Amino acid sequence: MFLRFAKAIGGSLTAPQIDLTDSITQEFRALPSDCDANLHINNARYLRLMDLGRVALVARLGLLTPLVKNRWGAVVGAVEIEFLREIAMFDRFDLVTRIVGWDRKWFYIEQRFEREGRLLAVGRVQGLFRGKKGSVSPAELVAELGPWVTSPGLPPAFSRLAERSSRRPSRLSFSEDDLPGLQVA
Repeated sequence: MFLRFAKAIGGSLTAPQIDLTDSITQEFRALPSDCDANLHINNARYLRLMDLGRVALVARLGLLTPLVKNRWGAVVGAVEIEFLREIAMFDRFDLVTRIVGWDRKWFYIEQRFEREGRLLAVGRVQGLFRGKKGSVSPAELVAELGPWVTSPGLPPAFSRLAERSSRRPSRLSFSEDDLPGLQVA
């Protein structure tokens, strides 16, 4: 994964900068280290590859310098993934990553695994950036890219993701009934 990470960053630094809602495409091959006993990509590896896609997207957007300068880090709030077709060992495939929109707190990112135009899997990610003072608003981050741009309307699948997170409590509260053995203060 280190070599893939280096390739994602290095390739993105030499590629032209993109606009906020443009997509990027990365080519991969399913390596033996990506696969499980069924000789196809392990479910967890999809998430790791998606991380690489988001890193490359941030770099292509021209956000690496502001992130380093402001000491902002990316945080994933939720991920949904649908597996449609397997990716077998040594198969080539593309990962297409794009920001589909944002609200006051979150960015919403679509990540599609494709081969020859056929959809293999699709992931939907809700993420934000955090700094020393807490969450960085999408408005502040978008301002780093130039004049303010409004978010496109979220596709229905992302609207559901946004709705679920708005109902999520800001702090998790468990009782001993929820988690036996939990020491409640």
